[in-house]
Amino acid sequence: MQSKELRDKNYFVIRTGKGNFVIFDENRFEKPYLDLDLSRAEELDYEIPENFGHLEDALRKI
Repeated sequence: MQSKELRDKNYFVIRTGKGNFVIFDENRFEKPYLDLDLSRAEELDYEIPENFGHLEDALRKI
């Protein structure tokens, strides 16, 4: 997730690896991220397989 402070100033961060990153000006460089339209997204039904409850607990914390 991009910092609100950077987004408000039209900047975004790209990680370059090994703990390094670069800050780009959105007015000069297009964002490399997809802006997905989620207005038509649907909730999917699923079942947690037996013995995988720990994964459900872990994902719920995200």
